Amino acid sequence: MFDGSIQQLYNSTWNPVLDGIPAWSGCRFMERGLAFNDTEWTTCAPLFRAAKETNTKFQRMIAGDIPEQADPGPFVKDDLAMHQRLGIDGFSIDHEQDCAPRAATEKSKSG
Repeated sequence: MFDGSIQQLYNSTWNPVLDGIPAWSGCRFMERGLAFNDTEWTTCAPLFRAAKETNTKFQRMIAGDIPEQADPGPFVKDDLAMHQRLGIDGFSIDHEQDCAPRAATEKSKSG
């Protein structure tokens, strides 16, 4: 699934251009936290290993919409647990959506 991206990581011409790889990897926003699908992660794991082997940051993309009224605390707790378990460098949210409820900094603070 990620063969082309993996080849670019190992390509000495492309690798210096890449500072991070955002990838869909089995994580989804739920009403009160994050859900993680181990089966979906297995499809992304080869890309994750290639990123680690080439010293490229791997950023897990989180699918779904951020619940507008949600307290960010449970999301942060779930995310940190996944990062520790998997050794992921960071995460990426499609925050440039026009309807992203937390696009403004003041909406990103825990209540």
